[in-house]
Amino acid sequence: MHWDRDQVNALVQPSDEAVEATVGWLNDANITSSVVGASVHMYPTISQAETLLNTKFSYYQKDGVSKLRTTGYSVHESVSPHIDFIHPTTFFGKTVPNVVDRLPATATTEDISLSKRQTQSGVDAACTTGLTPACVRQLVCRHSPEIAR
Repeated sequence: MHWDRDQVNALVQPSDEAVEATVGWLNDANITSSVVGASVHMYPTISQAETLLNTKFSYYQKDGVSKLRTTGYSVHESVSPHIDFIHPTTFFGKTVPNVVDRLPATATTEDISLSKRQTQSGVDAACTTGLTPACVRQLVCRHSPEIAR
């Protein structure tokens, strides 16, 4: 069975009650928020986030990359049933970008550069240094145009 975009969106769309409870919780804390698809985005200061989530954020470093994260958090019981996770609080992820494509080990200087190949194919040259959601969309839609709808 294959689901189309509308069916998937209907499956993950939060209930009106969940959105109202979450946005109300953020408003009570004087935190600006917006509903984006199936997510509620919030825009707190670090101090507001620490108070709201009963946590302490710190900078963590690995491989020269610094990330502001926490190792745990909690939410008020009134919104707990409505929140699956708050990102990127405890998500450390990779510290180096994914490589989209690599030239074969036998590549010579006469080979077309990866950047040039991707630019010619309609994929943003920035996708040669990292894999972002926008790059994934460009790569997938290049091969499956019906997904771009």
